[in-house]
Amino acid sequence: MKKPIGYILAIFFVSSQAFQCMHKEGFEDFNQSLLDCHQKTVWDSTSTAKALIGKWRWKQTVCPRTKNGASTDEASNIGIEFQVNSNGTIVEFLKNEKVKEYTWSLSSIDGTFFSFTTLPYRDLLTGRLIICKDVGQLDIGNSYFDGCDYRYKKVE
Repeated sequence: MKKPIGYILAIFFVSSQAFQCMHKEGFEDFNQSLLDCHQKTVWDSTSTAKALIGKWRWKQTVCPRTKNGASTDEASNIGIEFQVNSNGTIVEFLKNEKVKEYTWSLSSIDGTFFSFTTLPYRDLLTGRLIICKDVGQLDIGNSYFDGCDYRYKKVE
């Protein structure tokens, strides 16, 4: 009588572990495809700044290292947009209303990637910049060291 229960528990445990691995793999695949797209371009501070100019709509926050790869989709922050301007300012909008203005510059991360430096500090703009010009997508992320990624779509 004890053996069938042990087998059932073993099958349940193995199945749940396999499901968790598949779930995490999905985030890593998405990150990898975006990274592959980013690496099609040779980025320097000038090309990065030029690609960032425009309006970006927040789409998703993904924290792949948290339990179950926590994700916040567009519905929770509807209307957040950032207008990156060539004059060194970023304007934050919520439902087309100006919320705040920031100054920005680019900082190099390990000679391969760039990040925003904003004054005042803004969490949704902090992290390594991964740009995919092909689909107009920007990932500002810290998942490479256990943080979250903020995903944006270019709208203008």
